[in-house]
Amino acid sequence: MIVHVRNPGVPDEPSDGSSERPVGPPTLPLSYRVPTWVVVTKFAAAGVFALAAVLASGRTPTVVAGIAAAGMAIYGLRDVLTRERLRVETDGLTVVHGIAGRARLGWNQIERIRVDERLRLGVRTQLLEVDAGEWIGQYGRYELDADPEDVAAAIEAARPNRSHR
Repeated sequence: MIVHVRNPGVPDEPSDGSSERPVGPPTLPLSYRVPTWVVVTKFAAAGVFALAAVLASGRTPTVVAGIAAAGMAIYGLRDVLTRERLRVETDGLTVVHGIAGRARLGWNQIERIRVDERLRLGVRTQLLEVDAGEWIGQYGRYELDADPEDVAAAIEAARPNRSHR
């Protein structure tokens, strides 16, 4: 028989099934960044491909492994240069734009924030979509280091005049 003892200093969880999301606007600014382990993994993969290029016999495998190594290194470098993917501030969002650029979007420029959820090859994927008219940014869990639904909720909570949308 297993007995679980509750800490008397910690209140019981709500029994009504309500979520634990905080009530009220979040404390700004909020920053969403690529986690360190993702950056390290990309550079490690680049190293593995580079080693494969050195050890490969034949021109084609060497070239393919070299291209893969360079691609992964560039992909990892992008994460180093633009580690912060999304920043929520009182006057809008700062987002990654292009390879290593940033764009500032005022709240009036943002038409919609939504989470695009799809089933691909048996795996459920979620992307946070920031729609600013002619520009649409999409951010996954491993770019934000957070659940896209939680980030969308935080953005909507920070957004002024939400009741008018």
